[in-house]
Amino acid sequence: MIRILSAGDLVYHELPRGCYIPIHTFQKSLNFKHLERNSYLSVVTKKYELGPVNILIDKIEEKIIGRIMLTDTAIILTTGIYNFSKFNIYDSTFPVNEDTNNNKSIKQLIKNLELLKKFLINFRIRNSIFLPFVNDSSFCYTENMNKSPIQEKTDRLPMFSSCQRENTNNTCEELPPPTKNQQQETAYRGLTSLEKTLRKRVIEVFDQIHKRKILKAVRLLRGVGIGFTPSGDDFIMGLVLAINLRIKLGISHQKNVLPSNLFARKYEELKKQIIKIAYYGNDFMDFHLKLISDYRVPLKIKLMLEWLMNGSKINLQKYISPLAKTGHSSGMDIICGFITGMEF
Repeated sequence: MIRILSAGDLVYHELPRGCYIPIHTFQKSLNFKHLERNSYLSVVTKKYELGPVNILIDKIEEKIIGRIMLTDTAIILTTGIYNFSKFNIYDSTFPVNEDTNNNKSIKQLIKNLELLKKFLINFRIRNSIFLPFVNDSSFCYTENMNKSPIQEKTDRLPMFSSCQRENTNNTCEELPPPTKNQQQETAYRGLTSLEKTLRKRVIEVFDQIHKRKILKAVRLLRGVGIGFTPSGDDFIMGLVLAINLRIKLGISHQKNVLPSNLFARKYEELKKQIIKIAYYGNDFMDFHLKLISDYRVPLKIKLMLEWLMNGSKINLQKYISPLAKTGHSSGMDIICGFITGMEF
């Protein structure tokens, strides 16, 4: 007999009632779509997978795969009727509010963002195509681009004030700087055509970000990558998450003297533009991006935000690993987008 352990607050009171049919089946989770509307819910088996539209059960069984019915009072699976009053409801509201906006919290956030970046570089379980650029904004057309971020950091040669080498007379002579074609040839050596295409796109994305042209970067990112949730979409999700945190804390890298309500309005407008551009027809990703935009977050993201505001180096891994381990690279891509959104 399957037991429901918890369900998201939007499953309880906001998702459309009615029939949900299975659309994606994984080893430890199932995704369902409403029969008539673009609304989704997921069935998961791990506590860290709790989210606004997730149902946590004790085990996955084949017979659950039929359908799910939502009513005002219960979740109906093929294995039985489960009243909402019988299990916990996960609260997905954003864990940071305007009351947290104080100098101590902001200083802790800045310190922890740097710790987070260092943690990602040494996190050998997962990687992200964005990580080298997030960790080092100068990481562009260099001879180390075809290495992993860890190799790039440990193997980098000493830097000189200019390109020099010793000749046979033990004196220094200037080396002509490499041409862009030579740089690109080295950067893409050993990569497949798909990897080359992705790398070129990511370089272009960060070029736009460094120019503070965020909307152009989002256009380049949407739908980019492979897999169930493309890396570009996950990165955008992280960007939106960062904008939400900025709004809550009133953070801007510009010396902004706007009243708090005008400041929030400015960033809410930016977020709306990002969401509009990011929508491209992947209904599942669009649905979950809208949840993040509406300040609804899964437990893994809530843990990261809580650590950033109050955590220390000692408990970093406990709070960050659940998100960083998500998917093939989805969690890492979200974190990279978040860090970028906090720094642009």
